[in-house]
Amino acid sequence: MGQARNHEQAEGEEVSKDPLTEARDEKTSEKRLTALAKEHASDLQVMAAIARHTNTAPRVLLEVAAAVPAVAVEHPAFVLQCIGGAASFAKFPAATVIAILAHGVAPPELLRWVDSMRANWGSAEYHKQELFRVALRIGRGETVPKQADVLREVAVALSRSAALTIAQPDTIGEVFFASYVHASEEALARVLGAALVAVQLEAVAMLEGLGTHPRATDSQVATVLDRLISLKHGNGRLFDDVESCAALAEKVLGRGDLTADALGHWCNLPETAGEGRDAVVRGALRAAIRRDLLAPAERAALLARELTARLALSTADRLSEHEMAALASDADYRVRARIAARADVSADVLTTLAADEVLLVAEAALANASAPEPALRAALSNPRRAVRRAAAAAAPPGLLEETTARLLADADGLTRLAVASRRDAPPALLTALARDKSPTIRRAIAKNAGTPDAALDLLANDENPRVLDGLKKRPKPKAS
Repeated sequence: MGQARNHEQAEGEEVSKDPLTEARDEKTSEKRLTALAKEHASDLQVMAAIARHTNTAPRVLLEVAAAVPAVAVEHPAFVLQCIGGAASFAKFPAATVIAILAHGVAPPELLRWVDSMRANWGSAEYHKQELFRVALRIGRGETVPKQADVLREVAVALSRSAALTIAQPDTIGEVFFASYVHASEEALARVLGAALVAVQLEAVAMLEGLGTHPRATDSQVATVLDRLISLKHGNGRLFDDVESCAALAEKVLGRGDLTADALGHWCNLPETAGEGRDAVVRGALRAAIRRDLLAPAERAALLARELTARLALSTADRLSEHEMAALASDADYRVRARIAARADVSADVLTTLAADEVLLVAEAALANASAPEPALRAALSNPRRAVRRAAAAAAPPGLLEETTARLLADADGLTRLAVASRRDAPPALLTALARDKSPTIRRAIAKNAGTPDAALDLLANDENPRVLDGLKKRPKPKAS
């Protein structure tokens, strides 16, 4: 009895240990250290203790190194990883390499690897290479290239670790500080000023970073939103369309520290507010719906509000039957198209929308994974070519087989091409299309991995060089 109580007490003491004590205990297991690293990723003291622990698994050490690079690089397991050279470094998380380089604690082997990296422009490896070189320049106090997407990603990665000492902020630029969680009040003030005059890509990055920054003041967030309201859309402007601006507004207004009253203000801006007003209202309403802050009467009123409010409601995670029915019959085709694309829309509503007079709506309904077979069958003989194409691309293989004669006789080549490009199309249909009068369709059959051998033998004697080239570009079978 006494031993059992002592055992229970010992278990209780183990459970009651605080995370830092556990991480420092030399008896803590690898499994428990792995769990601690996930549960307390934002606690730098715990991360440092895990980075020093001899039981820490190498892969966990590499993850932890993004938070405490100076400690992690001293671990024996990290030193062994460096011996592996390029093969090992290529497996390092990008955030870890960024932190090690920017904090100036990179071992010579890692520096040589970064310096020797070569990749094709535009590739994922090239982007990673740019991230590493910017981080290296930050660590050395050198001026970095003003690449908005790269600076933002580096800033987010470095926000996991302790604050960097940056003697000359001008060498980095405001885009970085807009997304850097350790940015000072002075830096954020400079970001706001620069965001009002910056060019397109940089301005968007700064507005998004500052608007969602945890240390931004209410006044700064309000200024960001006011800036969005005053924006004009279209070619050569900050946003190409209202929806892009609305997506940014939703991120800013989705802040957890924004009160319901404050969010309500942005949900009900007067229609004379500015050209960006619809975007901000749409973003605000989506944020309010997601946080379930609208009273039932307010939500019901959205159905009678302006288009931007109905568009916002159409993207809600959950809609009542009444809301779904009302939006599916909305006077504006854009609202109906949103409903047609929803995963939770009923078969009856999809059947109605598949016959919509606006092609965009009909196509969205037919492309929906839940599109009912009767609607697809009817669409395959629809007089509108675009509707038949959408149905041909989405119909189940059994329906394609059932309507083979109709598809082969379709006067619209793009409808036949939609079938010819489907790997799951019935073999007999693919074989028949191998004799199609259009070389473009025969080429699609030649490249299709689902095309049967009989059709391939037929195409091997085709006189059109494009068809023969398609045979050469067929995906190679996977080795068993």
